[in-house]
Amino acid sequence: MKTKWIWFVLFLNCLSIEGKEKFARADCRDARTRPFLSTSIWNTAIGSNAIFHYPGIFRSPYPFPDSFFADTEYFIVTSENDPWTPWYNQGWWNNPSGEAHCNVTGKFVDNIRFPFNVTIRAFGNNNVAAFLLPDNHSIINTHPVYRCTPGSPVLSLLERGVEGKDDIVYGNGTWGAYGGSGLSSIGGTIRLGELLPDSPPIQHALKMQLFAKDYYYDQRPGFIWPALRCDGYAFNPNDSYRYGGQDKYLSPGSLFAIPSNSTVNLTTVPAKKLLFALQNYGAYLVADTYRNRGTFNAEHGVLDEFQAAYGYAFDTVSTGPGAAWFADLVNLFQALHIVINNSENTIGGGGIPLQPPQPPPCPPISFSHKS
Repeated sequence: MKTKWIWFVLFLNCLSIEGKEKFARADCRDARTRPFLSTSIWNTAIGSNAIFHYPGIFRSPYPFPDSFFADTEYFIVTSENDPWTPWYNQGWWNNPSGEAHCNVTGKFVDNIRFPFNVTIRAFGNNNVAAFLLPDNHSIINTHPVYRCTPGSPVLSLLERGVEGKDDIVYGNGTWGAYGGSGLSSIGGTIRLGELLPDSPPIQHALKMQLFAKDYYYDQRPGFIWPALRCDGYAFNPNDSYRYGGQDKYLSPGSLFAIPSNSTVNLTTVPAKKLLFALQNYGAYLVADTYRNRGTFNAEHGVLDEFQAAYGYAFDTVSTGPGAAWFADLVNLFQALHIVINNSENTIGGGGIPLQPPQPPPCPPISFSHKS
């Protein structure tokens, strides 16, 4: 037995660094693309004991949707080779608009490693982000992120407590920078490659949004576990976008899913990929669309590869090249139910999960190399 162990150690020592990584990662998943512990809300499948409630999304008396879009999120990988960059605590979504988002108005937070050429100029969007630190597992959750020119300061809000920092390898990833829920910046995100025609099924929960004025329950507290909060305007009687829904089960944090025995008529490939995720893992409600439309959350770059693969845009209306895609999204949203017994002790409703547990995330690997 001792001899076999010695030979095993010698075998590992003879491997290249790349070979060691492949060997060590055979029974785990890449946390950069499939983050957080297997017990995370994002990696836990819908259970056999799930109790479903039908909210009638985009059905009368609710209006038919005007459009669908993807709320783009950013996963920024940093390294020790990136320059130290000043980070200022600031953020806004509306006025002043455009290039004014580039003005430094907030307080200095710290210098952080940040890739010199990465820019984020989607003015007025949520711009939720996770910065992966050089240790290859710790992340900073923040929003709305702006980086207007290469090498310029990073401008975004400093999140504190459980929302501020997490770990893609050792963390549950429940909370993050979403202002309307406190939920994760990167958990539940449609990642690069996941909607491409030849990609495997999506093996995690999604994130979604609806128009709070129509749907989100108009009574306090305004959120449901695992959310930590709701929008600041939720119950402001003077705000025309305050929450206006009557369904007590429908608030930020609600877990939506399509029952596995439901038949949803779909014609497009990406919609069928979303159906698998929604039937097996569901989608958590994280923010307000601020208009009559439906939203899934996707990593930066997904929209470009989607357009290239299918010849129409992810962001779509009922006419034009994406009409069939729009129709499929309507069918998906109309089929959604709420898992009303989703809780910290019964994630996904409890019982037997519809999908096997995820393999553990691969630990950060750092082999010393002596020449």
